[in-house]
Amino acid sequence: MSGHITETWRDALSRYTDPKHRLNAARSTSTSAEELASLARSDMDFVRNAVAGNPNTSVDTLRSLVPTPIASWSDQEIALSIACNPKSPVNLLVHLLQSLAPLMNGGRDGRVAFDAARTLCANPVMPIESISALLAGPGVATRFRGVLARDSTRGDVLALLLVDRSDVVRRRASQNPGPFREAAETRREIRPRA
Repeated sequence: MSGHITETWRDALSRYTDPKHRLNAARSTSTSAEELASLARSDMDFVRNAVAGNPNTSVDTLRSLVPTPIASWSDQEIALSIACNPKSPVNLLVHLLQSLAPLMNGGRDGRVAFDAARTLCANPVMPIESISALLAGPGVATRFRGVLARDSTRGDVLALLLVDRSDVVRRRASQNPGPFREAAETRREIRPRA
């Protein structure tokens, strides 16, 4: 069986003769899941990143693309693409958030990791327990928590940040009216008219 898979992978990569063709195929929504699985084995980071963002990519292929550990800029880009892919299952998203935690220390090399973690924390299917575990981590920068407090549209995430260890984060969370405004508008809409 593995010989067949290897041949299929080689056949798919040979169809796309240069990096530009491979990138275009990896981005195309008409590329099959099987071809995307083959392209995911490319030695070119930008091709793997495009596969990670393609909505036709299978869950198994998405799992195979998660970099371990997430270290380089290109690893972070792939993590962000997986975080944005609507096919990514919850357990994969949770694993990804846990893998990003070491990069939430505010270092210069973690900008894309910040974006990936912020995307994951905004995803309504992400369990609040996973977000809480990330935010409680001692290495998670105040800057990250502050940005999350400013931008979050999830009331449960804001509730965590309203009791954060940092005054700055608590203040930003209290100034974010997004979910609370929506809740107030919903209450007004369902009140019976007199």
